[in-house]
Amino acid sequence: MAKKLPRHKDGTKVAIDWHGTFETKVNGRDGVPSSHVRGLWDLQEAGYRTVLLSFCGPRREKEVKEKLSYLPCRFQETMFTRSRTGWGGKVELRKAQGINILVDDNAEIIYEAWQHGMEVMPIKTPWCYWSSKWYSEQGIHAYESFEEVAEHLAKFSFP
Repeated sequence: MAKKLPRHKDGTKVAIDWHGTFETKVNGRDGVPSSHVRGLWDLQEAGYRTVLLSFCGPRREKEVKEKLSYLPCRFQETMFTRSRTGWGGKVELRKAQGINILVDDNAEIIYEAWQHGMEVMPIKTPWCYWSSKWYSEQGIHAYESFEEVAEHLAKFSFP
């Protein structure tokens, strides 16, 4: 059973990773499932402020921005970093930008965020076999997809 999250104040920032979290495999190709688009809309309707927070190089950043321009939904903020963790990484950016919740598929990033007391919502990955066990040991619920994260957060939004 999923851990119940505290209710958040209107405008709570949720950082959402791009590749492997929002963009996944659709029919064998990278794409954004319609369920993820609906999930983003649901979070925004529930009062969350959605932030795309992606680790990538300059070429990939340009590709992501182009893909974003074709989607029927918009993140309220977009941020890119050249470091996964540590100085200039996602957790440091999260602190500087006042982001409250991190949704990511990278166990190293989730671990660093958790160490810093951040609310984490990891996406399960088949290539990181140890992470699901570690999440469970820490009492962290790992999610099957961004759609599941959005459903969970929307349920525990504002009174």
